[in-house]
Amino acid sequence: MSLRKFFTFSALICGLFFTYLGTLGAEKPFWQKVFKLIEQSMDSNFPESLNWPQGFLSLGLILLLGNIALYFFSKNWKLPLYLGIFVLLILLSLLMSTWILT
Repeated sequence: MSLRKFFTFSALICGLFFTYLGTLGAEKPFWQKVFKLIEQSMDSNFPESLNWPQGFLSLGLILLLGNIALYFFSKNWKLPLYLGIFVLLILLSLLMSTWILT
């Protein structure tokens, strides 16, 4: 398996997991406890609870759609260019989902 396929499929699996957390997983009692523990450990003074489902859904969808597009458009690119855009895509998705989360 090539490095591009490995990165693409592992990012797709992560995107599917985050999409699951954003749609169905955030309602499960286990994940609600985890989210509450994270909020308590942050010592945040937010007036309301963080919007976990919307943040995870946006993170998952950006990862899914971005990596699918990157995989199909980067057929003739060299590996350093592909990896650079891949890292920028992950950073962009994290920044956007953090912004939506808060």
